[in-house]
Amino acid sequence: MSSANIQSPEILKEFKIALQKFGETCKQAISGINSDTQMTLQWLRHDQKAYWKRALIKADQEIERARSDYINARFGPEAYKKNSYIDELKILRRCEKRKEDVLKKIDNLKRWTSLLEQQSQKLLGPVHQLSSMIDIKLPNGVAELERMTIALEEYLRTRVPPS
Repeated sequence: MSSANIQSPEILKEFKIALQKFGETCKQAISGINSDTQMTLQWLRHDQKAYWKRALIKADQEIERARSDYINARFGPEAYKKNSYIDELKILRRCEKRKEDVLKKIDNLKRWTSLLEQQSQKLLGPVHQLSSMIDIKLPNGVAELERMTIALEEYLRTRVPPS
C-alpha cells in the first residue's frame, strides 16, 4: 500500500466537502433522470393514449356523417339527392384517410411506448447502480475522510517540531 504525504488536514476537509457536493449533484441528476423518464412514460401511456382514443372516436363520427351525406346525395330521397355526389365521396374518402392516419398514430404510440419502456429499463439499470453506490459507499468514504482528518490533526499536534 502506498502512502500520501499530506501536510495539512485542510486538504482532506476540502476533498470531503467536494465529495459531498459531488454526491448531492449525482443524487439530483439521478432524481431528474428518474422523474423525466416517469413523466414521459406517463404522458405516453395516459395523456397521448387518451388523446388518440378521442381522435379515433371523432374520426369514426366524421366517417359516419360523411357516409350518411354520401348515401343521401346518391341514393336518398329526391329532396337530398344530387346529380353529382362526387364532393360527398371526396369528403368520405378524406375522413377515411384521416381515420387511417389516427390508427397509424395509435400503432406508433404503442410501439414507441413499449420501446421506451424497454430502453429506459436497460439504461436506468446503471443509473440505479450509481445511486446505490452513492447511498452506500459515499457516506463510508466521507466517514473515512473524517477519520483520516482527525488522525492527521492528532499526529500534527503530537509531532515534534524540527530543530
